[in-house]
Amino acid sequence: MDQSTETVYQLTDFGKQYLDKRHAVRSLDRAMFEGRSRDLADLGMRLQAESTASPYDPRTIDIKGPGDFSTARLLRDALRHHERGDVDGALLVCHEAQRLSPAYHESWRVEAFIQAGQRDVAAARAAHERAFELAPDSSTLNYLYGTFLVGEAVDPTLGLEMLQKAAILAEIPPVVVNEIAWAHIQLQDFEAAVTAASHSITLKPDRYDGLVAMTTGIRAGVYSVRRRVEGGELDSAVECIESAVDLVESGRVEMLLGEPADRIVQLMDSGNSLLRRIDDNFLLESLDSLLGRLKDRLRVVDPDALGRRVGVVTNVRQDKKFGFVRSWGNDYFFHLSDLMDENEWAYLDSGVAVAFYPDEGGMKGPRAAALRWLG
Repeated sequence: MDQSTETVYQLTDFGKQYLDKRHAVRSLDRAMFEGRSRDLADLGMRLQAESTASPYDPRTIDIKGPGDFSTARLLRDALRHHERGDVDGALLVCHEAQRLSPAYHESWRVEAFIQAGQRDVAAARAAHERAFELAPDSSTLNYLYGTFLVGEAVDPTLGLEMLQKAAILAEIPPVVVNEIAWAHIQLQDFEAAVTAASHSITLKPDRYDGLVAMTTGIRAGVYSVRRRVEGGELDSAVECIESAVDLVESGRVEMLLGEPADRIVQLMDSGNSLLRRIDDNFLLESLDSLLGRLKDRLRVVDPDALGRRVGVVTNVRQDKKFGFVRSWGNDYFFHLSDLMDENEWAYLDSGVAVAFYPDEGGMKGPRAAALRWLG
């Protein structure tokens, strides 16, 4: 008897009484069936507990009741195949789950997750759409499908709508609001992104979700200032900086370590550039005060970050794994080994903003150390 057949045995009390009367079975067989039933029920309860604890994790299976246990077990096996790199095996198990429970949305949603991991965007979207047809009012599904649409840039507008629906359907957690903020960035509604990130902080997120909110919100603030300055709206640019400063001051210190600190440096750099373009005394005083607040906050978060600098990549030699950054009128050499995260090398190109520590005493001249991609 194969494993897939074993998953469908779950005897109710009525079932056991019926078998005793109409189709008596040997005690050993009955013990085997009842043992499998208990195992399946135990597994279902564990999966249900995981679903309650981490409903927005795509590797968590959404279970509403005992009727989902058998198929949920298959889907758990599909995810294990996927984790081992056996994509074909994972998809075969998903299809088996779909045949077993064609109306169970998770059978299709798990397939969408696996297809997305293979970068098969079309297949992933088709599976997501089928899942959504079956459970349009699932807050978790609206979140996961919306995140896919935004993250893959398939349809950010529809993705934002689904994320907002997820926020309405359930008690809104920070992870959903963070995705809403990111969707606003994708749609270039930067002020709305700052507002969403600020709201996420009010929901008392854990350190990770708080860090995501800060990174997303400050990044949106920089983009917003840049666009306002390009449009000649200098007073509005100052207002954008004020919104970002309020966000920075609203979170706990541990939420600002790492990339958020570099985003603060980037925001300060934008503010200092703006200072040189303003001739209105009131705006000058306001902006100077805001920049002072950012500096004070950064000093509390990481005093060393005050020595960080923002620059623009001017040249990258992909074959030699080195390039140059221009900042404050100087050129700084960097090598792949100077990146804080070598995976960011693929994103480095001319015109890209980065943060780094300037090392003026390098053997080959000024060097950019501990370089981070800012986009």
